[in-house]
Amino acid sequence: MIVILSNISVGVWEILIFQLGAMVLGFFIHFFIVSKKTVTPKSSDHSVLAESSIDPGEWKLKFLENEESQKKTVDQLQKELEAARENEELLNIEVEELKKLIKETRESATSIKPVTSSLPDYLLPDQHQRLIRLQEELDHLRDKERRHAETQSINDQLTVQLREWKKINLEQETLIRQLKQEQYLAVEMKERLHQTQEEFQALQIRLQKMETLLSHPHRSYEMDELQQNYLRLSKEYDELRMKQITILEENQRLTRLLADTEDKLREASFNRQTLLKKISYLEELNFDLQQLSGHNKKLEMQLKRLTEIDNLLSRTTGGRKPEA
Repeated sequence: MIVILSNISVGVWEILIFQLGAMVLGFFIHFFIVSKKTVTPKSSDHSVLAESSIDPGEWKLKFLENEESQKKTVDQLQKELEAARENEELLNIEVEELKKLIKETRESATSIKPVTSSLPDYLLPDQHQRLIRLQEELDHLRDKERRHAETQSINDQLTVQLREWKKINLEQETLIRQLKQEQYLAVEMKERLHQTQEEFQALQIRLQKMETLLSHPHRSYEMDELQQNYLRLSKEYDELRMKQITILEENQRLTRLLADTEDKLREASFNRQTLLKKISYLEELNFDLQQLSGHNKKLEMQLKRLTEIDNLLSRTTGGRKPEA
């Protein structure tokens, strides 16, 4: 009977360890829910460039402010994660100390020789109270087991969500590459338009020189040749004028396309960074939940052990009552 009671005290210490593990699990679940509400971006946020297409400096300022606020949010989440890790380390230290205490208790229990004589009657109420406490602890452990099942279900859902976010991340990267290619084409069209304007200005200068030469009657140039050159230059001028109008229209279209492309590029970059941060956080959380799942498996083994001890005590108590 003394050996059995010492084993029961060891089981209570182990129950305390499992309660600490359950507290750590609840803390991580609460931390995940709070961080999820904080990191998720609002769907009603509009693009900075779309709201300020007239003033480019204004949308740049707004973009920088938005980026700074996102950095502050990320820093705050990192600080909370570091605090959670520090708390986890402290709890691990306490668990190690409790394990050492359990080991010492077991060693002291094995050193006690079993006593075959009957126990006094005044120990029966103590045993009854201890059985009641063990029953309460057993119910509490069953509740912990149910919570562990819910946590495992949440872990599976997070794994599925993590896969979906990785797929969305690949799509965002493809979209970013397309937007960069469109941006490169828009820059090339701007360069061509600038070159055409320079050629047009050069032709205007040549026409002004020809008009200046024709305005002096004492010049000894042949009028026919000058007239032909004038007609040829006029024709080239008209062609370049039409070309300039076409290029200006194309430039306006490309400018609008470039603005939309830059808007989409910034939005895609922001979504990609957000998804990468969420993926990294979910991977860390998944790793922590896997570790807690291992602790809960140990808890199930201890629960079975407590059930066996409870049955043994019930049989022992039942055997004592008929003797009384």
